[in-house]
Amino acid sequence: MSDTPLISVVIPVYKVEQYLNECVDSVINQTYENLDIILVDDGSPDNCPAMCDDYARKDSRIRVIHKPNGGLSDARNSGIDIAHGEYITFIDSDDYVSRTYVEQLCTIMKASSAGIVQCVHSSEAHEVNDAVSTSYEIYSPHDAIKIALRNKRIARAAWGKLYKLSMFAENERLRYPEGLVMEDLYVMPEIFDAAGSFALTDSTKYFYRLRDDSIWLKPFDSSKLDYFTSIAHVKDYLTHTHPDLLAEAEYEEISNSVFILRKALQTEPYDSPVISRIFSHIKDGNIRRFMFGPNSLKKKAVVALLVMMPKAGFRFLRAATSLKLR
Repeated sequence: MSDTPLISVVIPVYKVEQYLNECVDSVINQTYENLDIILVDDGSPDNCPAMCDDYARKDSRIRVIHKPNGGLSDARNSGIDIAHGEYITFIDSDDYVSRTYVEQLCTIMKASSAGIVQCVHSSEAHEVNDAVSTSYEIYSPHDAIKIALRNKRIARAAWGKLYKLSMFAENERLRYPEGLVMEDLYVMPEIFDAAGSFALTDSTKYFYRLRDDSIWLKPFDSSKLDYFTSIAHVKDYLTHTHPDLLAEAEYEEISNSVFILRKALQTEPYDSPVISRIFSHIKDGNIRRFMFGPNSLKKKAVVALLVMMPKAGFRFLRAATSLKLR
């Protein structure tokens, strides 16, 4: 491996013309310059395709894929398939990164020999620190999966990480599931296992944007039900690989089911069969294990109310303007 291996940066692009310049500029201005930058225009109907082409004319490191709209997973997979780098990272096109994002991740990748390196990410607007830290913690895939399922420190999201590209090249199963909007969770345990080890560096280098039309924040629609497809796949995978982590996935399922149920109940008029389907993931879950698990008292109280007095629980969720259960 050279001191400056080629690193592929895959940026899926769709309806983000107001954010795209900030994102791409943060990449082309990296202190680490040996980059293979892939802009995947996922059939964007706005000015993004022309903006991507303009960037490619100005910077020889940039390649553009124009393709029919297939969703975020399809865009990421398209980037993986043509990536030339030794390593690969994904950046969502409404986000941006520190000038030393790639340098930081590559420094830790070489020092740790991990298959995945993650930096700290933030949704808060604050002064960006471009210092490069050599500090990191190393985790086994098992422990990384456990922490990610608890939504603690290690993110399940594809972005904000540097991966060895060989993981994807050698295993065609390691692709993001097309047609789902909860694609990160679906394949997260398999990718973590393929990595062999996971390094977490303490520097905040990735900045994501909380948008009202994001999957979790926007009003309820059927796309939120994709979560249940993803968590079912995760539970099946863990049953055969890390059975002791199955409880973590069950905690995750009950907790997020409450969050999705609240969104669905606050949609007028709400769909009763859909409400029943979501509620079944709570009442049919391992409630006893959930109550004795590492969950907050608020989560346990809401779940107990729903199970023991569903009508009262539904009224509470309809009235709750903010309920951070995820």
